[in-house]
Amino acid sequence: MDLYITKFLTDKNNELELINSTSSQASKTNLNNLSNYFEEYSVLIFLLPCSKYTTYNYEYDDAVSKSINEINFIDEIDTLVVKDISSQKVIFTNNQALLIDKDYLDTINSALSNIKANVYLIPEHLVLINKFTNVNVDLKDEFLIINNGIPARVSQDMLDANSSIFLSENTKPISIDDLLTKNFIDEVNKNIKSYPNLFSFNISLDSLKMHLDISKKSIYAVSLTLALIFGLPYFYAFQIDNKYTEYKEGMYQIFKALDYNGTNISNPKRQADLIADNFDLNTKKSFQIPNLEFIEKFGIEYIEYINILPLDRTADIYITDFPSAQLSALLALSSRFDVNIIERNLNSQEGLSSGNILVSLSDE
Repeated sequence: MDLYITKFLTDKNNELELINSTSSQASKTNLNNLSNYFEEYSVLIFLLPCSKYTTYNYEYDDAVSKSINEINFIDEIDTLVVKDISSQKVIFTNNQALLIDKDYLDTINSALSNIKANVYLIPEHLVLINKFTNVNVDLKDEFLIINNGIPARVSQDMLDANSSIFLSENTKPISIDDLLTKNFIDEVNKNIKSYPNLFSFNISLDSLKMHLDISKKSIYAVSLTLALIFGLPYFYAFQIDNKYTEYKEGMYQIFKALDYNGTNISNPKRQADLIADNFDLNTKKSFQIPNLEFIEKFGIEYIEYINILPLDRTADIYITDFPSAQLSALLALSSRFDVNIIERNLNSQEGLSSGNILVSLSDE
């Protein structure tokens, strides 16, 4: 099992330096390329720069809940915080309270979720205060200073101008290379459970692909399967509801055709049977299909279909590419065949007509 720890570097461009505790080899990388350095079952101790969080001394009250402690802590430091307190995550540890920006923490967790390793995200000063109450670590580009347990990162210029504020007496700088020895890293790993782990796995296609060893096609297939499993019942319910609506409307049309005046149709089959038992065919009107022999003579091949509406006693004749001259002659002769044309909806183009002709059905 390979053990890696991030070296204390500045956070410009999210640049990192990883140290392998076994080989002591250091590799420079960034958040987006972290996944290239880890094999399965590796361990990564990611030390969060203290410039990304604020540390306060706070005595945690075990007699009340964490929520009450958060309220009490926020009440104490509310006037000292510039940012919206709701955008900050509160962490309690070792009689300290840390404020960390939630968006930044989410960005780090998203990147760390894409690596195949057991991840520990720990505020950097916590691995030092067990050994040093006061320490000055030379990071080459800046200094990591812990004064009475409170960490800060400062530049050389700022340190020179404010050394009395940041440093206690006789606090000599320790080189980062001298600090991160194999023994130090192994000791941090041994006590890893005693530190708060801020890592939270963020689910995404990339993280699932990395941890489950599956391709994107497989993920899409699983997603489609789940969508079908949960979506098909709703689709079938929608279809059944539509069919029921059509059935209900159809039954109303049937009762209307039977001159049924009732408004409450609770048992359609039974009610239809009762109406049929008392139905007098001699008193009911009937209709006949209009005389369409004249159309047959002029060219039935131009008729697309005929829609007969018995309740309205009409028929809609739909034609396609009917020669216009031939159609005009046909319509002029329709009265001779006892056909009453109610409406014409025709479009003519290049000598051909298409559309529909509405004719009436005569009673017997």
